[in-house]
Amino acid sequence: MKRILLSVLALSAFLYSHTLQAQQKKNFISVGFNYYDSNTKTPEWVSHPGNVHSSGFSVAPAYGYYLNEHWALGIQLSYSSSKQGMSQYRTNFWTISPFVRYEQSIWNKLSVYADGSLGTTFGSIEGHSDWPNSTSYYPKTQETNFGLNITPGLLFHITPAFSATMNLGPVFSANRTTIDKEGNKDNFTNVGLFKSFGINNIQFGVNFHF
Repeated sequence: MKRILLSVLALSAFLYSHTLQAQQKKNFISVGFNYYDSNTKTPEWVSHPGNVHSSGFSVAPAYGYYLNEHWALGIQLSYSSSKQGMSQYRTNFWTISPFVRYEQSIWNKLSVYADGSLGTTFGSIEGHSDWPNSTSYYPKTQETNFGLNITPGLLFHITPAFSATMNLGPVFSANRTTIDKEGNKDNFTNVGLFKSFGINNIQFGVNFHF
């Protein structure tokens, strides 16, 4: 009896897998979004102790095309804005990123995926000081970035037409950045693991498959 039950379960899983593959739609449009808001208490030894408030959001529409069950190609456009600290740094950035995705089913409707993207980011940073009695001014800075990122995540198939995604940011990033501050340009390279990975970078997304 146990052998028959196991055989039926195995056959059901096999048929479900192949039915899902047959129903898989080739195109998808997605929208990812992120928001964070935090307060950090400054140490008592600073000249103006208090709470430092930081907040930001991002939105990232994308289009992708499945080459087969596991591989997809796509392109993503994203916008992000943030406001950070007592110095009130305000950032506004646009990013365009072609990407390749590998997706693997791990249980029923749940899959893991990894996106490898080559992105170009451009935008500005400006700010002023909110410290009491301060008149500090920070000149507007233009920034351009070229980067390679590898971002893993989870994907849940709600229906054949809709799925939801979640990731915590890239586990690997390599970036070349140019900063232009009132005509003075600086270049630097940053390569590392888990540097932009964490709860503040959690991103949720909704995909429409067609």
